[in-house]
Amino acid sequence: MFDEKHFVPVLKFKQGERNALQELPEKVLSRITPLIELDAIPADPDTGENTKSIDDYLRPIPDYLSECLRDKPFFLDPWLIEDFESTSNGSHPVEVLYSEFSEYNVNAIPIVSIDRAVSYTSEAIRIAKAKRTLGIRIEGRQLAPSPGLRIASILDECGLRPSECHLIIDLESIEESLFNIQEMVVGMLPTVISNIDSWQTYTIVGSSFPQSLGDIPAGISFLPRLEWKLYKESIDKGKFLNRIPTFGDYGVNHPFLTEGFDPRKMSASANIRYTVENEWMILKGHSLKLSGFDQYNELAYQLTGKPQYLGPDYSAGDKFIDQCSKGGRTGNPSVWRYVGASHHITFMVDQLASFHAS
Repeated sequence: MFDEKHFVPVLKFKQGERNALQELPEKVLSRITPLIELDAIPADPDTGENTKSIDDYLRPIPDYLSECLRDKPFFLDPWLIEDFESTSNGSHPVEVLYSEFSEYNVNAIPIVSIDRAVSYTSEAIRIAKAKRTLGIRIEGRQLAPSPGLRIASILDECGLRPSECHLIIDLESIEESLFNIQEMVVGMLPTVISNIDSWQTYTIVGSSFPQSLGDIPAGISFLPRLEWKLYKESIDKGKFLNRIPTFGDYGVNHPFLTEGFDPRKMSASANIRYTVENEWMILKGHSLKLSGFDQYNELAYQLTGKPQYLGPDYSAGDKFIDQCSKGGRTGNPSVWRYVGASHHITFMVDQLASFHAS
């Protein structure tokens, strides 16, 4: 299906990321297979109760996916809603989604893992049997003890072979203090998971992007992209024997988004997140409540003056940055999620092609 020149972005599928996917040109879209994590149902900040029923939440998703990905294959992991065991008519939410996907020409590959809700896993396996394919996502903490027996059990339940399925090793948060340990974990994968080279695809994902930019000072900062460093160094040190895995990351986001943010009581700071060669360039302003959205015009202007800026024709996100730098609309944090995702996905497709061609 794809090899190490491909890119697997993990996306929360918020509106900004949906817009970024929808505007990707075919030459970029054809070189990625996203792992879509359906966003959690919004909760009332006072009561904690969901603001939508599971039925209302699910209704627009097939159309969203069709608009963004056309008929391209992608991985679907609804782990944030898997505890909902049924909709109003008694069907499992995943059953409802996949029953609609054929009508919208949506090509979703179900994802399971070792410790998911039983009702979700059973439904995902049922779908996998029909589609004759499945993605198995193993988080880093699940690698000890060896997950081999559970993986074999899942495949046996589906009646599928590794060559028909997709293995995704998710290292989740990658930290500087644990970098050497995580590098050792990557090197041990061929012994922890037997026949790791026999899977249809084999991907390693992770992210070192901070969960909060609260400790980042106003101005321009550079943060190392440790997941990219880990991938490159593992290849250079020969940690992958017969097969180089595909690279994936969480874009300009931490694997777990900050929960409990109440915009009535807290204010985000204006910021632009821009992926460069081995780092993220963070351009940070001040509180949007106190200093307003016009800060984005100045931040964008600063970015376009940097040698790392790739110009308005590079991606839809870069075009927006250029227009904003000239006094155009500033957008809101959702728009800048779109900008960051658009640039990052395009950049990674080019970076992987260049890296693996050398």
